[in-house]
Amino acid sequence: ILALIPISLNAYGVFLMQDAIGRLSSALRLEQTEANAFRLLNRLYVSLVSASGLYSGYLSSGATDSKRLRSANETFAIAKDCLKQIRKQAPRDQSVLAQGLDTLENHSIPALESLRNDCLKMDNQANGENKLLALYQLKPLVKQASRINDIFTAVVEDADKQRQNRIAEQAEMVQRIRFLVLSCLFFNIVFSAVALYLFRRSLLLRLQTILSRSKALASLEDVGPALSGVDEFAEIDSCIVEARSELVAADKFRAQVVAMVAHDMRSPLTSALTSLEMMEEKFFGPLTPETEKKVVSVTASLNRLVLLIDEFLDLDKLRRKELQLEISEFN
Repeated sequence: ILALIPISLNAYGVFLMQDAIGRLSSALRLEQTEANAFRLLNRLYVSLVSASGLYSGYLSSGATDSKRLRSANETFAIAKDCLKQIRKQAPRDQSVLAQGLDTLENHSIPALESLRNDCLKMDNQANGENKLLALYQLKPLVKQASRINDIFTAVVEDADKQRQNRIAEQAEMVQRIRFLVLSCLFFNIVFSAVALYLFRRSLLLRLQTILSRSKALASLEDVGPALSGVDEFAEIDSCIVEARSELVAADKFRAQVVAMVAHDMRSPLTSALTSLEMMEEKFFGPLTPETEKKVVSVTASLNRLVLLIDEFLDLDKLRRKELQLEISEFN
């Protein structure tokens, strides 16, 4: 549990950072797309302005400069190609740019195409009327040039506003990522310290329980329930509990043996020893020398055996701390 909690929180933090990085990447791609579209738009503007200037120069010369007319037509073709590319690459959610492109396609481009066709006709008909017709075409050309300039100015201003907004959003996203990283770092430090304290506390408590149970093993005292869990401490404690159970059973068996020695062996030996002492005192009549010798020998052996049994019982009392010492002074 102590390991899974920080791992889960770190995974969630990584997920949030990946989401923020993905948004920044999307914003960067959008910025690149808009930069490319703006480059094409700038080229379109330059081409339209150049074409307008060339057409204006051609008309101002009285429709006599065929070379300028060809340059104007080539520049106008470049402008139309740029317009098609912008339509393919420009984002669809920019209403100002879309409206400007619609105005160019529906009004400015057709007007310039009509002007180009008229210029081509005038170039094929070199007469005095071309000068008047050329001067008459200057007014709508100037109007279209002014409209193109207004469209470009509006698109540039809108793009600048969107760029400023995007810069602000990216700065906010960077601050959010920085705050998230610092928060994760602070939480990991705090949680690691708390987890280490709890783990150390739990470790010491379980170790102290095992030590106290080990110390109480010699006296067969019960120190409470066994430790829970499946770790090494629980396994050691289970072994200690099992050893205590075996020692309790062995102590019970030893007590039975002591009781058997004290009653079932010592009592018959004492009775037999009493009978031999009565025989030795000739309570049952006189004894032959050979019999008396045997009685003395058996009596000595029984006394040694009774002494051994008494020492065995004294050892048991000593182990149980129940031996009463008789202290006296002697030379």
